[in-house]
Formats: sequence, structure tokens, C-alpha cells
Amino acid sequence: MTTSCTITSPGKPPRQIRINSPTIRALNSFYSKGVSPDLSWDDEIYVRMRETEAGEVTADRDRPEDRHKALKQKTKLQQDTLEKVLRRLDDHEQRHDEEERRHRDTEQRLRDEEQRHREEEERRHRDAEQRLRDEEQRHREEEKRCREQQDTRIREQENRYGRERQQHIDTLKTTITGFQNDVVKMTLVEKYEVLDSSLRAYNDFIFNTARSGGLTVEEKYILRANGLPYILQLLDYEPQFDWDDPNITPVETVFRKRNGPRCRTYGTQLNIRDPIAPRPSGGCV
Repeated sequence: MTTSCTITSPGKPPRQIRINSPTIRALNSFYSKGVSPDLSWDDEIYVRMRETEAGEVTADRDRPEDRHKALKQKTKLQQDTLEKVLRRLDDHEQRHDEEERRHRDTEQRLRDEEQRHREEEERRHRDAEQRLRDEEQRHREEEKRCREQQDTRIREQENRYGRERQQHIDTLKTTITGFQNDVVKMTLVEKYEVLDSSLRAYNDFIFNTARSGGLTVEEKYILRANGLPYILQLLDYEPQFDWDDPNITPVETVFRKRNGPRCRTYGTQLNIRDPIAPRPSGGCV
């Protein structure tokens, strides 16, 4: 069963179409509820269904062109629906791809940030190690420079002390040589005077040089053991002291008398403050 209806579209003239009985029953349900049967088949076409002017309903069969037209409309509706679904799927896939891309970009940024942090940390660590190595190198160079300067000062001091020591020794030898040939012509008083001046020079040389660190223990021993006896031998002098005489100062380091078992033994060096005059009574006590 079919009936006539008028299709009205915005901006287009009305058109007459025929619809089948299921649509009629649907329209009757709208009429019974007092609702205007305005149906939307798609987004642009609005269909208003109404009965014919006579109010009759024909019982003619559906014409082939009507069936073809309805099938075409149905096919178009299905195609439109399918296109909408496909568009929604495409949009969904596109949004999904975009989300995945943003996720990948975020992960890549995180990896890049971690890599930068690691590189920065490694760079700071390398810089700190390099600074430590440079500092250690500077310390080693400073220590080496200090040692070299100290060694240089020690060598210069040793050379200076060596020159001074040699100068004193040469002076002493010159003094001894100067009066060696004339000693036999000296009076006893002159011998005492020479002995006194020689011992004073010898004591000054020993004590001053020893205090300055210019003599080793062996050198001091050799000078004390050989220098003074050699002077006494040149002067042909055998000192004999009266130990009770208050004018004679205490002996710091004295020599051993070569003759006379009764004489005391005090060492090998005299400390004479004043010239000693010969005493006729002399002798050891």
C-alpha cells in the first residue's frame, strides 16, 4: 500500500512522491499522538508527509521506478552512513597517530634530556678530575722548585763555607810558614806571644766555623789533632802551667802534655785569655 507525500526542501519547490505502507503506519502513529510528522532523512532534506486531498489511500502496487528510487535512496543513505563511519574512523586513526606521535616526541625529549644530563654530569666529572690533576701537577712542580732552591742554597752555603774554611787554613799555614824559619831566633817571650796569637786565631777559627756549620766532625778532629801540635812543635814549646795560679783561666779543651807523667790530661785545645809569662818554677802539679 502506498500514499502520496510532498517533499519540501529549503530553497527548492515541493515535490510529490509515494511511500509504502510501513511508512504510513509510522505516520499514523504520529498523527494519533498529535505530533507533526516532520522527519529528517539526512542533514539537508526535510520531508513532510500528508494524505492526499481526497483522503484516499490507493492499493496500487509499487511501481518499478519507485522501488528503484527507494533502493537508490537507501543505497545513498548507506553510502553516506558508511562515509561518515569511514570519516570517523579516519579521524580516530588520525587522532591516534597524532597521539602516538606526541607520545614518541615526548619520549624522545625525555631521552634527549637524560642524555644531556648524563653528558653534563660526565663533563663536570671530567673537569673536576682535570682540575685535581692540574692541582697535583702544580703541587709537584712547586715541591720540585722548592727542593731545587733549597739544594741550590745548600750548595751555595757549602761552597761559601768551603771557601772560608780553605781561606782560614791557608791563612793559618801562611802564619806558620812566616815564622817557621825565624823561630830559632825568637826569645822566650816572643815565643809566648806567637803562641798566644796563634792559639787565639786557631780557637776563633774552630769555634766560629763550627758554629756556622762549615766544619764536619772529622775536619774539626783533624784540625784539633794536627793543627795545634804542629804549631807547638814549630815553636819548640812545652807549656808548663801552675794550675793554682788565679790569673790562668779555666781550660775548656786542653792538650795532653807530651812529657811528664805527672801532668794532667784535658784534651787538645787551650783557651788562653791573657799572654802567659814564663815562670821559672814551672812544671806540672
